[in-house]
Amino acid sequence: MDKDVPALYKRVAVLLLAALLLAAIPLTAEAFKVTIDNKYNTTKSFAILKHDDKLNKWVCIGWYNVGPKTVKDFTFLDSTKVKHAYIYSSAWSGSGEGAMERTVIKSKFKYYDGEQCPPGDKWRKEYFSRVNIGTDGTVKLVWQAAPAAITADERLGIDLLNRDREKQGLPRLSADARLSEVARKHAEDMAQSKYFSHTNRKGQSPFDRMKENGITYRSAGENIAYNSSIAAMQVAWMNSPGHRANILSSQYTHVGLGLYTAPDGTIYGVQLFARY
Repeated sequence: MDKDVPALYKRVAVLLLAALLLAAIPLTAEAFKVTIDNKYNTTKSFAILKHDDKLNKWVCIGWYNVGPKTVKDFTFLDSTKVKHAYIYSSAWSGSGEGAMERTVIKSKFKYYDGEQCPPGDKWRKEYFSRVNIGTDGTVKLVWQAAPAAITADERLGIDLLNRDREKQGLPRLSADARLSEVARKHAEDMAQSKYFSHTNRKGQSPFDRMKENGITYRSAGENIAYNSSIAAMQVAWMNSPGHRANILSSQYTHVGLGLYTAPDGTIYGVQLFARY
């Protein structure tokens, strides 16, 4: 009995040593974090691909949802530090650098890499776009609708406005697509609903409409008109003291012009001014 005690101690010592060695082995390393800022009014989703070095293939990590007007963090763990990932998103706002095409099933997300796709109309090709992982192991994506483009006619109208400012020694105003989008909607509403007012049918002022579309400002103003041409419209605005004061104001830095042509050819125009 006494002879067995040292052996028992040795066995316990070996077990303790093994436990210490296991404790010294690092746990699964944190690969990267994804922060999504979803500015839409509806839930948006995304999926991530990562490369499995053992299988030597890309595998889908999973499918994730982000609620409306929500900022959400996701943490993805891996045994090795990664420098980039591939993300498919229903609200993608990246550059698409190094995108890879893969087949996905949209009804219930599945990802196929060279495998036979099941029959049906739910599958289609999608592009998974590469995103670089920051030095701190993070990816930050903001999902928001791209501002509407300014049309060629609207750019012409803004150029005419800026020429009138330059004649008075004033700096040009920067064309703002967000302001043009809000202005264009009001011009269309006036033409289609046959009214002419700064206040729309919902009782909203131009400032209400700007705020509703997420535009914050330090100062703002609006001109409205309808005419037979863009050039004639600008001349009429400049010949009206109140409209002219907006056009030549030194307190604004940005402008948007929205145009809409009614069926009879009449052009409705809205100028929105702002300083941010």
